[in-house]
Amino acid sequence: MIDKDILCQESNMSKMDTHLATIACLCFIFLPTFAIIRCAHNNKPKTSRFHFVAACTQSIMKVIASSYINDLQACMQFAVRYRGMAINFSQREMLHKVVRNYSGPTCIVYDCPEFDVMDSVEWNTVFDYYSSYARPIPKTNVSCIPKVGVYQLHKERKNYTEAEEICEEEGGFLADITSEMYTVHITSLISSQKVKKAYIGLYENEQTREFVTSQDVPLNCIQYRAWAPGEPKPTKEERCGVVTPNRQWKAVPCKKRFPFICEISPSGPYRPCRKIRNKRKRRQCIRKFKRSFPRKNRRPKCGDPSVKYNYFEIDNYNEQHDEHKENNSTTTPKPSKRPKTRHH
Repeated sequence: MIDKDILCQESNMSKMDTHLATIACLCFIFLPTFAIIRCAHNNKPKTSRFHFVAACTQSIMKVIASSYINDLQACMQFAVRYRGMAINFSQREMLHKVVRNYSGPTCIVYDCPEFDVMDSVEWNTVFDYYSSYARPIPKTNVSCIPKVGVYQLHKERKNYTEAEEICEEEGGFLADITSEMYTVHITSLISSQKVKKAYIGLYENEQTREFVTSQDVPLNCIQYRAWAPGEPKPTKEERCGVVTPNRQWKAVPCKKRFPFICEISPSGPYRPCRKIRNKRKRRQCIRKFKRSFPRKNRRPKCGDPSVKYNYFEIDNYNEQHDEHKENNSTTTPKPSKRPKTRHH
């Protein structure tokens, strides 16, 4: 006769094997799905938003596309399709009567934004200017890689953490290198400045020991790789990524000091009056800027031949205001009724 205990053991073993097999199947099904969801959540495509910057102003950057579009949102979508960073848009109702018969393209897309709008653009044109980089951009060692992004190369040597903090303070992050296009353009930038190695947005997660980008995207979620032969070399130290002029990545100890590349994030809205400390002047500046917003009753109209200077220019307005105030105080000085109290 067969021992009942043996039968029970075999039955329990059979049930355990079934449970293990079920768990294995579930892992086989759900782990790849979880990985796909995780990658899709982190690896979001870069998007561009365009913000109003200046009225009656045309960019002098390189044109990459143009069209006859009557709707601003449609013009912005058109620009995104061509990976543009700034646009000029013309609306008939915003124009002075002498230029209302303008028949050229109404939507113009540019490969790069203006770094200083008031210094490099043409004013009193039929266009308003919009940019995905509406807020001030650093002016030293800054390069626009057309249709890719705006980058700042720091030649001073910092460790990875310090470099990351500086990039964040400047409104950006360590440069993204998750495609061949980005890596090629970034390496051309460091080559032109004779930099041999520079930190990029790539570091090793201490817990998972996998490399992650500055945008928290696991490198496993990205198909592109540019590791130099034998890289990344195994080490007990925390590793971070650098890029070399020959378009390759290398893993180095994060505590080592190297130059680094910041990628400036698109930003907006444009706030030209933010740095004016005097409250009265700031209010005047804000009122003036608001008067320049695109609307039918805006005055003066774009293309008005009677306008001899850029009426909407904020910096010019402040200088004129200060000069006018100074001249008045020189010619007709008025004694103060009581001494002003200084606030410390």
